[in-house]
Amino acid sequence: RFSTGVPSGFPDVIVLTNNGQIIFVECKAKYGRLRPDQKTLHDELRKRKFVVLVPKSLEHFISELKEAMIGYIANVSAVKRG
Repeated sequence: RFSTGVPSGFPDVIVLTNNGQIIFVECKAKYGRLRPDQKTLHDELRKRKFVVLVPKSLEHFISELKEAMIGYIANVSAVKRG
């Protein structure tokens, strides 16, 4: 069996933004579903305040990525002001 060295269920893509945000992306087909190991690992990442996206098309990916980055920038700005 082939091993990539990452835990079972680890997302397909890691996006590192120029503002320091890390976004995990699990790519799925239109009717694709998360496996139990993926759901468990994604839940753990979210508990640690990481963004995990599960887009089902390129358009969905772009939309979710933009939304995640805008939300991150708003949170950072609020913390800096507070």
